[in-house]
Amino acid sequence: MSALATAINTTWMVSCRRERRRFHDATLDLAGTQRAVLAEIVGADGTSAFGRDHGLHPACSYELFAEQVPVATYADLSPYLDRIAAGEHGVLTTDRVRLLQPTSGSTGGRKLIPYTRTLQRLLQRTIAAWIGDLFAGRAAVRRGRAYWSISPAFVPEPTTAGGLRIGFADDTEYLSGPERLAVRRVLAVPPDVTDSGSVVAFRRQTLAHLVTTPDLALISVWSPTFLLALVDELLTATDEVVDRAATLDPDRADRARRILGSAGEPSERVAALWPRLALISCWADGSSAAFIPRVEALFPTVELQPKGLLATEAFTSFPLLDRDGAALAARSHFFEFAPADGDARPPTGRSLLLGHQLSVGGRYKPVVTTGGGLWRYLIDDVVEVVGHEGQCPLLRFRGRAATSDLVGEKLDEAFVGEILNRVVDGDALLAPVGHGSAGDDRPPPSYVLLVDTSSCDPATAARVDAELRANPHYDYARRLGQLGPIELDVAAGTIAARYERIMIERGVRVGDIKPACLVHDPEVAAALTGRAE
Repeated sequence: MSALATAINTTWMVSCRRERRRFHDATLDLAGTQRAVLAEIVGADGTSAFGRDHGLHPACSYELFAEQVPVATYADLSPYLDRIAAGEHGVLTTDRVRLLQPTSGSTGGRKLIPYTRTLQRLLQRTIAAWIGDLFAGRAAVRRGRAYWSISPAFVPEPTTAGGLRIGFADDTEYLSGPERLAVRRVLAVPPDVTDSGSVVAFRRQTLAHLVTTPDLALISVWSPTFLLALVDELLTATDEVVDRAATLDPDRADRARRILGSAGEPSERVAALWPRLALISCWADGSSAAFIPRVEALFPTVELQPKGLLATEAFTSFPLLDRDGAALAARSHFFEFAPADGDARPPTGRSLLLGHQLSVGGRYKPVVTTGGGLWRYLIDDVVEVVGHEGQCPLLRFRGRAATSDLVGEKLDEAFVGEILNRVVDGDALLAPVGHGSAGDDRPPPSYVLLVDTSSCDPATAARVDAELRANPHYDYARRLGQLGPIELDVAAGTIAARYERIMIERGVRVGDIKPACLVHDPEVAAALTGRAE
């Protein structure tokens, strides 16, 4: 299989060369590239119902676009999305919507994002630039099979009321037809594992395929917690996994049983299982950063490549080898940016910055226009510019822009995440609990710091509380007694596992769950802490 995998991956690399060159050219003229992308999107979809409602036409300028189209949130676009879900065509795009992809947001209810063939074509530009760079620069990655995240949804409804499909079957649907057929021939885990019926069965069937793939060279998942949960399952349910593997390949299952039954450290057993594993691609910024040390400890000889900011709504950035940050996906969407410390809704759309106007060290919230019908859509994320590739900004994801605000303290995820990563040794999460209000006999609202048993230190909550006081709004609320002191809650198991269970119950795909360090949604907070409002 390794020879076939090498041939297919090399062919894929060669097919990406043209787009890789085009991206390089884009970094030399970012403003011109972005104008062309906007013209491409407006030219195709300016005559949609949304375009007509906002006075667009196929040849309109950026100035007219900025004047006519307001910055939007999901709630603003919901009336249009409801029409799409009901089966109406030509609403946000002239291109027919193929499916609605659920978001994997860390808080709040599910959102459904439209996917069209135009959007797929534009996304493939970023995928090709990434794969072309990766395979050309790391030959070992293309000399074996790959595990691409396959994540079951476990949701009851497969379609909308209007008959539109909800969700991709697997991540290979981002690719073109020929690429998808080729890549599936070298997948370590076939897509049909998503039919396993439960999270435990899904993980064990996935692992059964993985332990019979000694030539595994690449692991590409979204969240590091998803990979860590797989390894935990492998080490704690070895017999069940290997028994399943024996139905696939008895000889390789015996090999896996010997390796996993040895007395070596987990990292040694993992290395023996997959001696050719060269690279792991996953989220590594924001809240995910807390889990990267454990990934590196389990795979000490494997290169880890941060995935950049690739979300359901848009591919904001993608990794390039040997760069400190991820490059703006300049050929896939049209981007504008709002300062992260400004109003979430700028007073006029023309107050936004364009990609070539961003400064190193600046923090921004992306506003994206896509070929799938998101028009000037404000993404609730904060990115920091850490450098440039030519004129193209290199970005690091710093956290969610949304704040937790019980009494005016305005805590945001980026700030909280930096503190928890610095102060807490282990998995941790901050959740608000509203005990009462001014004048009640009950205690004032406060936050609960949930930690796992490896980080159980009675003084931890006080240290986090002291660090949070660097936020003047939080400090003011604490000094006035509007907020109570942080309470410590030691979880019986890992916080990530508890959070994952809650998000699965809310319909989020298991492999797409973003690690969280700060909960905004009161229902999620109540489920995590066991304290109903």
